[in-house]
Amino acid sequence: TIMGGYNVFRGQHCCHNAYLLNEILKGEWDFDGAVVSDWNGVHDTMEAAQNGMDVEMGTSRPYAEYYLARPFREAIERGELPEALADDKVRRVLRVMFRIGMFNADRKPGARLTPEHRQSALEIAREAVVLLKNEREILPLSQAAIRNLVVIGDNATIKHALGGNSSAVKTPCEVTPLEGLRRKLGGAVRIQHFRGYPPQAEGFEPIPAEVLGTADEGAGTHGWKGACYPNRECEGEAVQSADGGIDFDWTDSAPVEGWKPAQYSGIWKTTLTPPQSGVYQFVFEGANHASFGLDGQDLIQRWENGDGADVVTKSVALEAGRVYQACVWLKPTSPKVRLRLGWVPPGSDKGGERPEEWLEAVKAADAVLFFGGLNHQYDVEGCDRRDMALHDGQNALLERIAALNPKTVAVLIGGSPMEMPWVDRVPAIVQMGYGGMEGGNAIAEILFGDVNPSGKLTMTFPKALRDAPSHALNDYAADVCDYKEGIFVGYRWYDAKGIEPLFPFGHGLSYTTFRLSEMRLEKTGDGGACVRLNVSNTGRRSGAEVVQIYLGQPECSVPRPVRELKGFMKVALQPGETRSVEVELSREAFAFWSPANGGWTVEPGEFVVEAGVSSRDIRCKTRILVA
Repeated sequence: TIMGGYNVFRGQHCCHNAYLLNEILKGEWDFDGAVVSDWNGVHDTMEAAQNGMDVEMGTSRPYAEYYLARPFREAIERGELPEALADDKVRRVLRVMFRIGMFNADRKPGARLTPEHRQSALEIAREAVVLLKNEREILPLSQAAIRNLVVIGDNATIKHALGGNSSAVKTPCEVTPLEGLRRKLGGAVRIQHFRGYPPQAEGFEPIPAEVLGTADEGAGTHGWKGACYPNRECEGEAVQSADGGIDFDWTDSAPVEGWKPAQYSGIWKTTLTPPQSGVYQFVFEGANHASFGLDGQDLIQRWENGDGADVVTKSVALEAGRVYQACVWLKPTSPKVRLRLGWVPPGSDKGGERPEEWLEAVKAADAVLFFGGLNHQYDVEGCDRRDMALHDGQNALLERIAALNPKTVAVLIGGSPMEMPWVDRVPAIVQMGYGGMEGGNAIAEILFGDVNPSGKLTMTFPKALRDAPSHALNDYAADVCDYKEGIFVGYRWYDAKGIEPLFPFGHGLSYTTFRLSEMRLEKTGDGGACVRLNVSNTGRRSGAEVVQIYLGQPECSVPRPVRELKGFMKVALQPGETRSVEVELSREAFAFWSPANGGWTVEPGEFVVEAGVSSRDIRCKTRILVA
């Protein structure tokens, strides 16, 4: 299957674009599978029926009202559309079902959360970590030399897997970085954790999903059953959801695409079973007109008018094992909606921490690990980040920590670029990303040298937002963007404009060093070329390097990027080992799309072939003449 995008291309939505789906996908490419829409990506019955859309998906209204449901059937019954269109769509869906064995009598049952699955998750998490900076070889830390480790930051304990909307992963467990470090180091190392940020909601942590009732019976996941209504009265037909926690940001937006900000309401219900008896402090960060209650009694009410979020708390004694009925109501009157619910459980070491406590701990620590960055309030489907900043005072906090302890390591969690005004004052920086269910174990292994990092940045990290092409070209808007940068997307823009990035595309360090040498080219019979070169591990540790092959055409009749990635290969080497590697470049690697010719064109001339370890760290270069 192939999914259509939300964009409009040449006047038609991608989900029912005749040129993209019928002419190219099903015509030129001879695709005989099914085309599926992105959720609510279809906007017209006649176009969807005739222009290649096969399966319409969405969650915002009854299925009969979808463009390819009752309206499609009625158009066929009226004779406005041929029945053969429906036959073709059914045939494509059935073809996919047969190909994946859905009708096989001996079809084997699936499996979930096997040891093999967990091992794969761990290996993927290891390879995804990117070492951005490592002055004075701060990393890896020596387990034998560390006796007092201080961990600071909210992201050391936050579980991210259930957030981000469509990027959410329904996993029954997720190892946080703090848990991974404790498992790795055991009782041999004293680990002190301080939240550090955000200061406005000290001691605030999400309510663990495992103490909540079932939110999705089909998946077996725990959390909240939500119901959102397209009015402020919680009336009529609702859009149902299963949410891992109450953690939403609908600033100038709404829970469902197409709804107006502040013109909706919602109810979330679950059961809560406390793991221990004692006084729990509930923390409610939310916009106006929201409430939280247990067993029908409102504990926190924020019904006052006004913009912005408020942080309020309520302490209540709960009994271990008793099942409480929990409910959250939201009826916003302002478009600035930020809703988050958490607690400080009894005996928590997070509540009421004083800065002087962790400042003294930082000074005395053998090393400090700062876990910061983003979360799924910023990295989320359906809305754009408003900046590249680290919020909640992280920048000032990190600079203060680094000034107190020279062995400070910043571990950044997030899926998009971040500004780092402190980059010159922090000796070691690691980009962890969202590590999934085994992320905590993976980052602990890398920080202490059991695993040598080999990940590379899949995007450019600019120094400032103004350097990004969409902002430099004033082409950044909520609804309409024209993509004025053209072919100069990502690292191509920074190369073309001579802008130095914070960290370039393809960048990623290792605990060892590598040399690329003796690059040579050999033309192949299909009009392409084979790039051969030697890769040597010149350091003291085993490790893996990603060899990247870039191609550029300095003289061309159309604008071309300085370089474009055309191939790459990860090579694992022991200390002192050298290996010869090959990367094939097909003739298509030398081509560009020509609007004048209506196809891919290779323009004869001289090409520059480069081998490097990032788009800005080129180690070998040669030229080839293409006929």
